Amino acid sequence: MQFLFILAFGLTLSAADAGCYTLANERRLLASSVEGPTWSPDGSELAYVVIDGESTSIGIMNVETGEARSFSAGFVRDSEPTWAPDGSRLGFIRRVGARSRLHVGLRDGMEIQEVPGGPISSWDLNPDWSPTGSQVAMSSTRLGDSGIIVVDVDTGECRRWSDDSDGLSGPRWSTDGARIAASRSDATVGKLYVLSGPHDLRLVAQNDGGFEGIRWIDSRELLYVYLRRSLRRPAVLDLDSGDICEAGPEWDGSRSHIDVSPDRSRVAFVGSRGDEFRGLWIADFSPVPSVVVGSSWGSLKRDHQPQAQLWTAP
Repeated sequence: MQFLFILAFGLTLSAADAGCYTLANERRLLASSVEGPTWSPDGSELAYVVIDGESTSIGIMNVETGEARSFSAGFVRDSEPTWAPDGSRLGFIRRVGARSRLHVGLRDGMEIQEVPGGPISSWDLNPDWSPTGSQVAMSSTRLGDSGIIVVDVDTGECRRWSDDSDGLSGPRWSTDGARIAASRSDATVGKLYVLSGPHDLRLVAQNDGGFEGIRWIDSRELLYVYLRRSLRRPAVLDLDSGDICEAGPEWDGSRSHIDVSPDRSRVAFVGSRGDEFRGLWIADFSPVPSVVVGSSWGSLKRDHQPQAQLWTAP
């Protein structure tokens, strides 16, 4: 099954207004229930969470051959995989009872160990491995109050980047490893921030639909999904200009968990509605907007508020 995701306003618009990316040629790789796909650094494999009733485990699939293998099994709740920059190891969150802790294992699932550090009662969530080294950014209480920390996976040494008063979660490293994007929700308002260092955070966009699954396309562009009138929409924020444009059509509740391949040519996402859509999908991701009559979305800029004036390029 293939879909061409396009824009058409019936007006003559600039390229930025007409759309900044096109998603096309959806194809399903796996028909079972999954979540959280993430591309390996070389773009050859996807790690994802396999859902089996109340239990979850980590699976890995070769995108070209479709060959799938189990990375972890036998534990009640393994989730949120994140790749080391050289692809040799995989980090993930293991939940045992009420406790959730960052673990790391070799790519073949061997030598899985808990990352040391922090009191036994602390929890970890939303890990993202730095593309430049052995550090993982995550939401955690290892340093007391909840917030974003950066932890060395080998030593367990931690450094705080935000605290509970900032209310940030879901940290994601920029592709150059220099900054971290994170979001927060204030009642009905979602806010997107970029951190250039510990407690150095700047608001870059806000909307009424939140910021789901933030991913860096490169060191200047952020891809995310937001909710508008009960439908999800992929969007891209250009940090230099403050422009926000559509990267795909309205998604119903069946599509989520988007991630961009390292070469920025494909995206992976999850379908969750019925046998026709459930599973792991990929699609082509092109920086050339497409216009075809009969599909109109309107402009995201009506309900997004870019905060470009607060962003200072390094």
